[in-house]
Amino acid sequence: MPDADDEEATDSEQQQPTNSDITQNMLSQIRREVREAIRMEMQQALSFFSDKIDEYEEKINIYEQERKNMEKQQQELKNNLNTITLRNNMMEQRINMLEQLQINNNIEICGIKEEKDENLTNILNTICSKLQQKPADIQKVFRKKSRQTNNNRREHSAVTVILRDGCRNQWVNSARDTPIHSRDLGIDGDNRIYIREELTPSTAFLLWKTKMELKEKHRFKFVWIKHGNIMARKNENEKYFVIRSQSDIERAVTETQDRS
Repeated sequence: MPDADDEEATDSEQQQPTNSDITQNMLSQIRREVREAIRMEMQQALSFFSDKIDEYEEKINIYEQERKNMEKQQQELKNNLNTITLRNNMMEQRINMLEQLQINNNIEICGIKEEKDENLTNILNTICSKLQQKPADIQKVFRKKSRQTNNNRREHSAVTVILRDGCRNQWVNSARDTPIHSRDLGIDGDNRIYIREELTPSTAFLLWKTKMELKEKHRFKFVWIKHGNIMARKNENEKYFVIRSQSDIERAVTETQDRS
């Protein structure tokens, strides 16, 4: 006979489920279904966001490559601009040099008060006598058109003298050694008369700029013109600079500051 423990329980011995057991089973089933629904939703959401991250990462890589390409193009444009600017400056200097060569025999006389019906030939003859130069050296003399200043006063324009070939430096050097004043020319006043090489408008402006930047601000002692070129020297012991552009002014300032 089988043991009593091994015997199956009879119908009378089986316990009937209670309402509490049924409710508990229903709650467990609901929990399983809710967890499964949440798991499925989370998987779908994670899959969606994962796809979006991959999409955004791909777009970011594209944008990064485009940014690098734009930076490269920007640098190329900067290099091209620098090259064009350098060539333009060289062309301007070349043109100015050719224009300066065309007036290589000319001098300017500054400080002569402009008078009505003035006789420039007589004035030049007096200057020749003062400087011990030959009137025959003069090929043409005329006064440049005067311009109006900001305070509505008219400037006394320079007198331009065209000399025969090879005479300009003699006149300029003689005028440097022999100062001339207005009274020497029979003109009222005692202002100084200056004789210098005639300059192109570009060179004249650069000369003014050089004096303002070097002599006024950075205390260069010497700024002068020689054969149509602007020269500058901080003092007697420093080397001289040839000023052909604004960059040459900046270079002169930088190099002299480094040595001081």
